[in-house]
Amino acid sequence: MIKGENISLNEVFKILDETTQVLEYSRMLKVKSNELEETSLKLKRANTKLKELDTLKDNFLSTISHELRTPLTSIRAFSEILHNDKSVSIEERQNFLGIITKESERLTRLIDQLLYLAKMDARSTDLAKANVDPVAAIQEAVTSMDGLIQEQKIDLTLDLPSSTPDISADRDQVVQVIINVVSNAIKFCRNPGGEILVKAQATRNGLLVCISDNGRGIAPDQQDLIFDKFNQGRQDCNEIPVGTGLGLAICRQIISGHHGHIWAENSQDSGARILFTIPFVAEPEVPN
Repeated sequence: MIKGENISLNEVFKILDETTQVLEYSRMLKVKSNELEETSLKLKRANTKLKELDTLKDNFLSTISHELRTPLTSIRAFSEILHNDKSVSIEERQNFLGIITKESERLTRLIDQLLYLAKMDARSTDLAKANVDPVAAIQEAVTSMDGLIQEQKIDLTLDLPSSTPDISADRDQVVQVIINVVSNAIKFCRNPGGEILVKAQATRNGLLVCISDNGRGIAPDQQDLIFDKFNQGRQDCNEIPVGTGLGLAICRQIISGHHGHIWAENSQDSGARILFTIPFVAEPEVPN
């Protein structure tokens, strides 16, 4: 523009219009820049999560290899002794056969967990629901673990009501949840001097089960993560993993399928506790 030159009203409107467009483009550019920045942050978080999952899977594969190899090594070694050494006494044979049986059961539990994990990923786990007496189911689960509890010299206490309303549940899967959580408590309670309390009570939200141990507890930032697949949240990073990290993940899947809730917290005195709820069978509505 030349100084002193007159500008028509149309030209002024045109300049204002162009300025408005520039401002709008600037605003849109800022919005796009913010969106790109947000997307970049999301991608970074996703990449970090993928790296964490990759590390967890590597640890899981290492643990699974160990968990499979250990019982197989024992089974093979004692089987070869029984096959090749005819001088083994009857007492030793019974002892070796007991070890083979125990390691076979351990291997079966591991394979069952892996198969259930595959079903979880395929979302093909079906629940055979029926009216279940929860007290009887808890007692069945604990009884099935008597051998392991005695072997580890654990003092396990049951605090159960004489009776409760039935729950609508798949009995086998409820038993599996109890077994998994008690197994987890056995791994992490004090040794020696391990103590576990299995308590159940009726609440307005259904059956509440609490399984507590006298171990070292769970770090607050791990109390949700221990229910993730492959997670070994109750261990220090320099420790050899205990178990596969599948048990509690399976529990969460089962409890979720029963419209319940499962969570972890630390006890007031010491140790940790895993709690879960399962709704009772709905009472039929009485017509007016």
